[in-house]
Formats: sequence, structure tokens, C-alpha cells
Amino acid sequence: MPETALALVADYGVIILFCVTFLSCLALPVPSSILMLASGSFAATGDLDIVHVAVAAFAGAVLGDNTGYVIARLSGDHMRGWLDRDPKRAALHNKGAAFMTKWGGSSVFFSCWLVAPPGPYINYISGLTKFTWARFALWGIAVEVVWVGSM
Repeated sequence: MPETALALVADYGVIILFCVTFLSCLALPVPSSILMLASGSFAATGDLDIVHVAVAAFAGAVLGDNTGYVIARLSGDHMRGWLDRDPKRAALHNKGAAFMTKWGGSSVFFSCWLVAPPGPYINYISGLTKFTWARFALWGIAVEVVWVGSM
């Protein structure tokens, strides 16, 4: 079994990394950071190409961030209604909106890198609060360069 798993990593590791990174930006519970570290290890041993690993992680993260933003932006009224029906969700929504208003683009940057757990939710909050897409995308690209470079 381990030989098969290792063969799959060599053959499909970059695709798996892209998919996991993409899904992690949508707040799905996948081990993207661990996979990034493992991919770097496989690249160091020559099983994966480091350029392909970096491009896959970067592309998956940027596309995932922007997909979360677009989902929230397009379903904004429906999602806001769902959030505001429950007092706890409404409080979180209001807190997130206040956070985006106060910190703007830097909240996108630091939530996706320095304090990563809220990152996917900031993508959604950015779309809900109608934070401009151009600013969101630029801050998102900047942070993914740092995130991929630091792994």
C-alpha cells in the first residue's frame, strides 16, 4: 500500500495539491498546510518539481479565494438573510463586516497568512460587504505569494 501511495504522489501530487489548496480557501476541512510541507519534501527529493508545486499551490489558493468571494457576492442577499435569522450568526456577520470596514485589504492579507484560520471566512465576508473585487484580488495575490513562498 505505501508504494502505491508514493507512486500516486509522484504522478498526481501537483493536481492533488491544487485541489486541496482550492478547497481549503472555501473553508472545507482539508490539510492544505501539511500537504504544502509534504509537497516541498517531495520536491526536495526529486519526486515533484518545485516550480510545479509552487504554481499549483498559488493557483489553487488564488482561485479558491476568488471563488469564495464570488459565491458570497452573488448570493449576498440570500446569505445575509440566512445569517441574520439567527442571533449568533448575525453577531458574527456584524463583527466580520465591522472588521472589514476597519481593516480593509490588510484583513485579507493577514487572515490568509499570519492568522490563517479565519482566511476563508474573510473571503466570504469580503464578498458580502461588497469589498471591491480588484482590491480583494490584489491583496489576495500578494498574500498567496507570501504564503507559497514561506512554505
